[in-house]
Order: sequence, then C-alpha cells, then structure tokens
Amino acid sequence: MTPTFFGNNKNRASGSNLYHILVAGQSNAEGGGEVGAGLIGTYTAANGYKFSGGMKPDEGTHLASFVPLSEEINSTGSYDANRVQNITVGSAMVNMLSHLMAGDNKFLVSNEGYSGLGMSQITKGGGCPAYANHIAQVTVANSLAVATGRRYSVLAVVLEHGEFDDSIQAGVAYRTWLRTIQQDYNTDICAITGQTTPVRLFVSQPAIPDWNHLGTGTGQIDPILLNAQTVQAMFLAAGDYPADIVLATSMYPAYYVQPHCCDAWQKLAAEYFANAIANHSAVNPWAPIRPTSAHLSGTSIVVNFSVLYGPLVWDKTCSVGSVAHGFEYQDSNLLTTNLVTAATITSPTQVTLTLASAPTGTSPVVRYGFGLLPPAAGNQWDCSPRGDLFDSCTLQSLLTDMGRSIPLINPCPMFVLPIT
Repeated sequence: MTPTFFGNNKNRASGSNLYHILVAGQSNAEGGGEVGAGLIGTYTAANGYKFSGGMKPDEGTHLASFVPLSEEINSTGSYDANRVQNITVGSAMVNMLSHLMAGDNKFLVSNEGYSGLGMSQITKGGGCPAYANHIAQVTVANSLAVATGRRYSVLAVVLEHGEFDDSIQAGVAYRTWLRTIQQDYNTDICAITGQTTPVRLFVSQPAIPDWNHLGTGTGQIDPILLNAQTVQAMFLAAGDYPADIVLATSMYPAYYVQPHCCDAWQKLAAEYFANAIANHSAVNPWAPIRPTSAHLSGTSIVVNFSVLYGPLVWDKTCSVGSVAHGFEYQDSNLLTTNLVTAATITSPTQVTLTLASAPTGTSPVVRYGFGLLPPAAGNQWDCSPRGDLFDSCTLQSLLTDMGRSIPLINPCPMFVLPIT
C-alpha cells in the first residue's frame, strides 16, 4: 500500500509555503556517517534552502540569507563548508517531502547536531548551544521569509540521538526528556511564528553496540542491556504522546561502522523521516508498525500488531540469520534459559513465537530487534541490533544512486513488551 498525504499540513497545502525543519542530535545528525561505495558527489534538493552559513549555521552572521540546499560527500570526516562532517538527512528528506506534499512548497533545513552530547546538554538551558541556535534560526527565518513571499512555519524537529544517554544508563530520564524538548520547541517556536499547528518531534531509534560486551563477538545480549533503555524510551514516549512524538524509523537495518551509519542509510533514513512528517497528524498518528499485545499460552506467545501498510513480512535484507527473526523472550530467569525456537507470521498483523519450554519465571516480556550480529573482522563496533519484521509499504525511494528501486518498507521498531 502506498502512503497518501493526510498529514498535519493538509489544510495549508494550497498557496506558497516555506516549511522549516530543524535537525538535532549527535554525530549521526551532523553527518558523522561513513562514505559508502558509489555515493560520492553533491546532493541537492530543488525545493530546498539552507542558511548562507551552511547546513549547520549556528547563529549571527551565518544566518544572513537563504541559499539553495546542497550537500557534499566528505571522505575526510572533517567539518566541511556546510559546517557538518558529511551528508545529513537534509537533501533527501526535502526531495521526498516535495514528492509527498501537495502545494507550492519550499523547505528550509538547519542542523544543530553535536557529536557525543546527551539529551540534558542539547535541551533548552543545557550546556550546548544547539537549542538556543535553533530558536535564533527560527527568529531570523521568520523575518527572512517575508522577502520570499511565502508563509513560514516550522514543520518538524528531527532528532537523531540516543547513543550517549544509552551509555550512561539514562533511559528512564530520556523518556521524560523527549517530552520536555518537544514541549519547549513547540512553545518557543509558536510564540515566534504564531503558527497553530504544533511542532512535532520525529525520532529514529539508534542501533548501537552492546556497551556491556563490546569485543566479545558472542552476539548475546546482556539481560540488563543498556541499549534497551534509550530506544525503549523512544518507543514508550511515542505511545505516551502519539500526536506530538513520532517514532519515524529504526536504524537497525543500517550498516554501522563505529557508532555511525553509512551515507546510504542517512539518505534512506531521510526518506523515512519525510514519509512520517508528511503523513502524521493528531487524528492519524504515524505508527506504521506497533505491537499492541503479547499473550503466553504454554510454549506459544502470540504478539499482535497495529499495521498501517499490511501485511507483515519477513525481509531478509538485514536478516538476523535465525529462526527467531529478532524476537527474544525474557523473564526473571533472564535470556539464556528459554530461547525462541520459531517465529511465524500467523496473520497479516500477528506473529507467533514458539519457546523451547514452558516458562517458569516471573515478569515475562518479549523483546524485538536487540539481538546483535557478531562483529565483522574483529571490529567491536561493526555490528548493530537486527530484526526481520517489516510492513508492506510500496512507496518507492527517490534515490537514483542506489543501483535499484528500493521500496520504503517500514521496519518494526525495537521494543520490549510485557506478556500477559
């Protein structure tokens, strides 16, 4: 099924609009990814702008004017003329938004990604200038937009983040921080622009190494896995506030080298963000796949899902190479005592798991997407959680440098769900 545009901007689709997208996060947000084969070049967006100071303009004189949006692949990893390290989600996101959203629209992208900083630092009043710079950019853009003859508003805040807070076990606080940063952006931005459409937060779950067992190559997750914390916080926050916090995609299908995804996935992630932004509304929250319940009977666990673009399918592009397809069972006896011996799609919105034996522990949960592939060639970072469960979305990628047409099937989010 191909998405149709029913999102929060439908009522503003006529006329000339200038939509501003703010990008925040850590090193992946500012283009810290690795250069992929066949991806060298300049990437542009015909309907896109950036500030004259580059993709990451900071503030002051770097905000003098709007210029056409373009990005360069930078194989050195050093900061380039755009003031970022490499390709970001900017250009590909604008191109897909132009494809999905009706009307005469232009898009401004400004990036305030900062490598290695936690949420407490990038939120309002934190030690990093990211938030204050974004608000300064909105203030200037709101004035500059008058000269373009277009109606200006902030369309979304895109967040590529979570690795640092995962490493310090800040998952509980992270769930609250997500709501706080969304509310602060919404309050401060609407006071400047006068817009009535809320400023939503669109997040991606990072696929990061098991900080407890780096270098072991075992592929086994610790039962108190640290990276279950921030990605689970994103999953829960999107359920807590579905109108305002949107889990746009999960990064586990990406190929990681060190804690960074490659350039190819940055551009694909950009299109996933665009699809979520264009199709989300308070009435129809964007959640293409979301587990709703898990029930245990004997050695069987039935996991039910809400699926926007059914049916559910196994996709082997990022295969875990196991019969469990990325699912795990856990209870008070921990992970290793009862393995998932089979995972079967038993209806368009249902997966049934088979356990090795009837569970005896308490507090049972089903987990998805946390199982690690062993590191390649001995590189402890060269791995990320994996899972095979996707929907059947038929929207095609607009990328022309991938060598093939790629459907933007949505990966099931990484999650931990209590079993009843």
